[in-house]
Amino acid sequence: MNAGRNRSALITTTFHATDEILQFVDFNRQVPGRLEGRKPEDREIFCLGVLLKTIAPDGLIAYPLTVDKGESPDFMLLCPSGERVGLEVTEATTGAFQKMMTCA
Repeated sequence: MNAGRNRSALITTTFHATDEILQFVDFNRQVPGRLEGRKPEDREIFCLGVLLKTIAPDGLIAYPLTVDKGESPDFMLLCPSGERVGLEVTEATTGAFQKMMTCA
């Protein structure tokens, strides 16, 4: 796995095996709180980790898998076949719920 230690500095990461994905997820499993300087990238990278951790053990990922962090879409996944897949993280919620979560 080629990734920096700063979660928001993730620009391009290449995973060569499931254990590298699990290491990535372990490193990015905590997201700063809403009032602790959390950035959208923190949540996006956390969500990417959840997705990859869910599908990797079932053999649904072909390696090497390269992930590029962007803005829109949030991530581009480059498969060994050359196929590119865009991944956009979207949070569906209400303003009232967001306010409650900030106060919690």
